[in-house]
Amino acid sequence: MQCNYAAGDLPSLDQVVERSPLTVTPDTIIIDALALMDEAGTESYELFPTDLPNSSSPSSDYKSCILVVEDGRLLGMFTERDVVKLTAAGIDFSSTKLALVMAKDIITLTESESENALTALLLLREQGIRHLPVVDFQGQLVGIITPSSIDKALQPANLLKIRRVAEAMTPQVIHARSNTNILALAQLMTDYNVGCVVIVEVRNQELRQIDDALHLNPVGIITERDIVKLRLKQVNLATNEAKDVMSTPLFCLRSQDSLWLAHQKMQNHHVRRLVVIGEQGELQGIVTQSSLLQVLDPVEMASVITALQQKVEVQTAQLKQVNQELQQEIIQRQQIEDALRHLQDKLEKGVAQRTVELSSKTALLIREIEIRRQAEETIREQAALLNVATDAIFVRNFNEQIIFWNQGAENIYGWKSDEVIGKSPNQILYKDTSQLEVALKTVVECGSWQGELQKVTKDGKNVTIASRWTLVRDEFGKPKSILTVDTDITEKKQLESQFLRVQRLENLGTLAGGIAHDLNNILTPILAIAQLLPLTLQNLDERNRNMLRILEVNTKRGSDLVQQILSFARGVEGKRAVLQVRHIISEVEQIIKGSFPKLIEVKKNIPRDLWTVSADATQLHQVFMNLCVNARDAMPNGGILSISADNLYIDENYAKMNVESKVGSYVVVTISDTGVGISPEIIDKIFDPFFTTKELGEGTGLGLSTVIGIVKNHGGFINVYSEINKGTSFKVYLPSSDATNEQVSDNCEELLKGNGELVLVVDDEVAIAETTKSTLENNNYRVLTAKDGIEAIALYAQYRNDIQVILVDMMMPSMDGTTTIRTLQKMNSNVLIVAMSGLNSTEVGARDAGDGVKGFLSKPFTARELLDTLQRVIAVK
Repeated sequence: MQCNYAAGDLPSLDQVVERSPLTVTPDTIIIDALALMDEAGTESYELFPTDLPNSSSPSSDYKSCILVVEDGRLLGMFTERDVVKLTAAGIDFSSTKLALVMAKDIITLTESESENALTALLLLREQGIRHLPVVDFQGQLVGIITPSSIDKALQPANLLKIRRVAEAMTPQVIHARSNTNILALAQLMTDYNVGCVVIVEVRNQELRQIDDALHLNPVGIITERDIVKLRLKQVNLATNEAKDVMSTPLFCLRSQDSLWLAHQKMQNHHVRRLVVIGEQGELQGIVTQSSLLQVLDPVEMASVITALQQKVEVQTAQLKQVNQELQQEIIQRQQIEDALRHLQDKLEKGVAQRTVELSSKTALLIREIEIRRQAEETIREQAALLNVATDAIFVRNFNEQIIFWNQGAENIYGWKSDEVIGKSPNQILYKDTSQLEVALKTVVECGSWQGELQKVTKDGKNVTIASRWTLVRDEFGKPKSILTVDTDITEKKQLESQFLRVQRLENLGTLAGGIAHDLNNILTPILAIAQLLPLTLQNLDERNRNMLRILEVNTKRGSDLVQQILSFARGVEGKRAVLQVRHIISEVEQIIKGSFPKLIEVKKNIPRDLWTVSADATQLHQVFMNLCVNARDAMPNGGILSISADNLYIDENYAKMNVESKVGSYVVVTISDTGVGISPEIIDKIFDPFFTTKELGEGTGLGLSTVIGIVKNHGGFINVYSEINKGTSFKVYLPSSDATNEQVSDNCEELLKGNGELVLVVDDEVAIAETTKSTLENNNYRVLTAKDGIEAIALYAQYRNDIQVILVDMMMPSMDGTTTIRTLQKMNSNVLIVAMSGLNSTEVGARDAGDGVKGFLSKPFTARELLDTLQRVIAVK
């Protein structure tokens, strides 16, 4: 076996340090130190276990000296050689203290993980010493190294510890499948002249015919001794298979394990063979007792020591060469220092002359400094006032560098002052700088500019800003910088957009109502004539009668379209009565089960205690039917259509999340599908009249506009949530007509407050995150917010010991809710998580994320739902 050691194979410094050296204080008398050395020299101990082939007793070289320490720090050393010298000098050992005679200038080695036995051996040989104290980085004594301690580390047991299984294993292993009969195994042992056969199974069933070791996992072993036992028991070797008699479980190693571990496993399990496996459990080789004995061969040990000595000699020569180079460098540095001293003398003379010249200017500078200090104090006072403002106020010069940035700017844009000073605002605040050309030109020509700009925050969020620019001039009237005052009007613009959308729908509804009225006047005589002609003209042939029937059918179809338009325009008021929505949903269910494709599975969940509503049954039937038909069209390849209903009391917290809602009792009907979903680009247009994504002739574009017209006419509203390729959910909110006082009072009871628990809210919608935060903080919770999963993971890593519950939105950019939840569970399997979503189908995804999801909140949710869910989850913990 070839011996090939790298520096990493040598004993570490920790293996050769004797950590219990003899130590005394400086006040110790020499005679007492000698007694201590004599007493320690009589001790001995066994180094190796009795089950190893060799054992020996170490030399007590480390006890031939005493280390003098005080408060753990090494002060000096006293050796047997010093005893001889002092004896020759006639020193009185009974009264002299070690502090007077100890060696103080001693060579030491600082303990480090990068040091090994080779470093210590080099120092011992280079300095011609037998004792090498070891200290830590603080100068505290750690132990001592001697030639004997290094020899001890190279004993057989330690040799096993520094050798690896890969060096001793046999990679060519005779193996067979578990269904091979015993007789065939015996033949394999005979053919290959081996004492065992490893039983294997293919790791991947698709590769069952491949016999490559990379795909074989060992599961057992059969040895010659097993064959003998089976023969003694008169077992039929031809009919019994390996899996019935093989030895299992196997005792395995990895190729990077030490041979000392192999030796211990053989001793502990009383086996002579160990199987070597790879990272995937694949068969790599086998180690036997014979291969271990080869490692302990005296010739092999001698080669190790020879290799170590050769390394010492090579590094000694290298150190001598380095030492010579250092001597030359020292000479060169001395020459440089002489030249520098000459230059220094010359410079000092020049400085003295310059000092006289500067003294006259110092008084002027002091005066100027005082003036500037007063000016800076004034600026700081003004800056403090600017920081009180909620608007973002900053100043940039004409080199496109920010030179002032107030607290309001930090709050709006997320950038700290020290992060933006000196940088260009165009790089950090704008995605499109083309909008700045007119503003910059105007402010230079006219002195000011104001308008709306689209900017981005530090985390990439788009914000709408009302910006006011003012040109600042210097004392000579030249343009110096631009003062910018920004107001964040993002939320205001969003509310304006919602208002304009509602207004647009109302205007379109008014227009549609007028058109529907005129169409109704046109269709009425057409339908009447189409029905009258067959009665008055008895001699009409079949072709003309068929044409009249076609005219009648299409006229009725147009009449139905008119009714949809009238419903959308709120021009048709049906008869309203107190009714139970459950009955209407049941009728719709019967229709869709009989007419929809069988590939669509219909699920219904309606509680028995559902509140009633005051509504037109025909119009509600039309609303639910239109939504179900849209769900069917969204699932051309089949899917799940879910219809559910529930009672809901909307509180002020909920009303803040939805501008169309009002405080009160509602019946919520949810119609969800698992279809293609609606893209974010068109979801705001789906309720517009005549807007459709269907092919020409397949839809009128009035279905959803009719639905929202009917629902609003009943005092309700609709929320829609959708995700591409996952599905869409429509929630229809209808005011309840019979919510009892007791039910309302239950919702008005005092909300369940927290006990100062820290809650992490993760949602990319700022409005929802801030509303949820305000609700929780008003009810004695502490809150952290994160805009996405990445920020949530960072916050949890920082506050994991304080955070009690995490609220996670299931649909977010960058990292969705499911991935965020699974990552948090890897960080802490006991983390408590409440999932949030406006799409019911994501509740299934939340449950699939793991046991850590203890609750689900369907958006928008009330304060009571939020607080009750938190209390329930915390109580489970």
